[in-house]
This record gives sequence, C-alpha cells and structure tokens, in this order.
Amino acid sequence: MGLFARASSLAIPGKTAGGLLHRGLAILEALLGARGETRGVARLTTRRVTRGVARVTTRLTTRPIAPVVDRAIAQPSIPAEELAYRVAAIPAGLAAPVLLFRLLREVLGLKQAALLAYDSRRHLYSPLAAIGLDTTSRHRLRFQPGANPDFNRAAAGRIVEVRGEELEAFREYFSSRGFSAIRELVLVPYLHNQRLLGLLLAMGLERPLAGEALELLQSTMATAAQLLPQDEEEQPAEDPRPLAERVQTLLAGCRSRGRPLILIRISLDELLRLAQERFPELESFRLYEFLVASCRRLLRGIGQVETPKPRVLFLLVHGMKDGDPPLLLRQLETALLSELRGLVDAKTVDLRQEVRIVTDDPQAALSFLDS
Repeated sequence: MGLFARASSLAIPGKTAGGLLHRGLAILEALLGARGETRGVARLTTRRVTRGVARVTTRLTTRPIAPVVDRAIAQPSIPAEELAYRVAAIPAGLAAPVLLFRLLREVLGLKQAALLAYDSRRHLYSPLAAIGLDTTSRHRLRFQPGANPDFNRAAAGRIVEVRGEELEAFREYFSSRGFSAIRELVLVPYLHNQRLLGLLLAMGLERPLAGEALELLQSTMATAAQLLPQDEEEQPAEDPRPLAERVQTLLAGCRSRGRPLILIRISLDELLRLAQERFPELESFRLYEFLVASCRRLLRGIGQVETPKPRVLFLLVHGMKDGDPPLLLRQLETALLSELRGLVDAKTVDLRQEVRIVTDDPQAALSFLDS
C-alpha cells in the first residue's frame, strides 16, 4: 500500500472495546479453569460477566499507569485476574510493548529488567525497553535462538529462575560490573502459536518467585505475546550498486516518464527525543529502525529511502506524476505520528525537512545527498 492510502488508514486505532470483552472472558475462563473452577465459569451469565469486565475497564481507563515508586514504598497488590485485564486493555501498536513493560514495572516493582523482542532482521532477541542496566549491558543483551539451556527452557514456555553457578551462562550478556551484582535472573517467555516472540528478563524481584508473584507473571503470558511485534514485513534486498549509479538510474527513469526526481532530507531527532522523554526506558535504536522501515513502507512504489547519516533520512521520490513536496511531507508527518500513537503525544513534529527537485543533473542530486 502506498503513502497516501496508508497514511489515511493509520488514523484508525488498532483495537476495539469488543475485542477486550472477548479476550477478557477468555482470560478469566483460563485463570479459573487452572484452579479447577471451570464449572463456576459456566454458571456465570453473560450479563454478570459483562458487568465485571465493564467495571474493570472503567478502572483501567480512569487510572493511568503510575511511574515506578521508590523501593521503600510497598508495591500495589492486585489479583492476577486484574493484571491480565490490564494487559488485555493495552491498545495494539508500536507503543504496546513499552506500555506493557511500564505496567509490569509498576505491579512487580522491577528495578532491573528488560523486555526483549525478536529482531527478524538480525535473527536475535534484543531489548525494546530496559531499566536499571548500564550502557554496556544494554548493548550486550542480545540472545540468539538456542542461546543456552535456560533460555531454551523459557522458549519452551516455562518461567525460568536462574541462580548460583547457572548464572555463568549469562555472563557474556552483561558488563563485568553489571553481572557481579546479579544474584538471580527470571525469564518470563511470551509465546504465540508456540513461537517465542519475546521475553521479560528480570533481576532481583522484590517478591519471591512463588505464590502471588508467580501467579501474576503467569497471568500475563498469553495476552502479553499479542502486544509484541509479530513477523515483520520482509524488506526488499538492498541495491548493492554505488549511490551515484543508483541516482543516475533513477534520473534516467524520471526523464523517460517526464517526471522530476524529488529529493527530501528529514531528521528523526525530534520524534526520537519526544518518545525518549516520555518513556526513558525505551530503546531508541529499535524505534529508529522501526521509523526507517515505516518510511520505506509508506513510499513503496513511488520512492526509496537512503540512510547515509544517523537519524537522517533521504527520500528519493521518483514515482509522482505531479510532484507536490509540501503535500507529501504533510502526509508523511501524519503517518509517522499515527504510527507512534501512544509513544509521542504531539499533533505536529519538526522533521527539519529540506527539498531539492532535480531533472537532469546527477551531480546536483549527489551534492544534496552529501550535504
């Protein structure tokens, strides 16, 4: 789907209240069934269950997720059923994993933790959000499938607690200083269709991994997986030719069709800054890569994206009969803000755009791309 059709469709939220009721009933049935109370669920009338979901939903929509509190302050104690409902109420989209992480941080009192998701481009699990980890540990925390026996046990769908000598298998994923402070690791897997989409890695839980804490973690395992990125759309293979040769080819094609080559430079700094200010735990590099992929998707069929500098994108638009850069930029801004709904609370954003229209001089295009 091209830019204009995609931009308009992105303004529609990705989840409805009806989906919450359906998922909420399934969660409640699964939780009670695990305790041998399935017949009790069967006796519930639709009206009573609907009222119960409505009450929980009202609490969710009127009570924002609070920032993590000091360790000395007692964490709120909520039933596993309510935590499951709160997870189910998180809207689908790019913000969902970060909101999930913040919710778990609040309820479990996490001080050191990371939410990892599968990176299909590199074929490993890396953080989407993290707290309490130094820079080196955040960079090293990359698990390949089959990383070690404990990781494999988690990938099979089990909550795994690692202590003592077994921690050595995780040394390479942390800085020396960070690893020396770890006394236990807890791996909470999130699977969908028997495939590991991501996992929560927690260190030093405030509550013992038994009873209430274990029940809370288990209550999130089914619904949290639906909030993590699914199989990403396969990107076309990168053109191995030098940039100068690619630009000459694009210009020749534009001349043959009587169209200009529109070059647009935009900066993602403002978008990344706004998201990072609101969610300091967010891993900005994963967000940057998502934005690059989004721009490539939005320009499919009419242009391509080059990334010669960090956080700067060059859009080479070659498929617009009547080139209108201001309209194109407005559509792009609207689409990106819609993609970031929940992460960035802004109606406009400064992309620091610059535009150059080239008709027959490849060197003019290359000079602009090198500036």
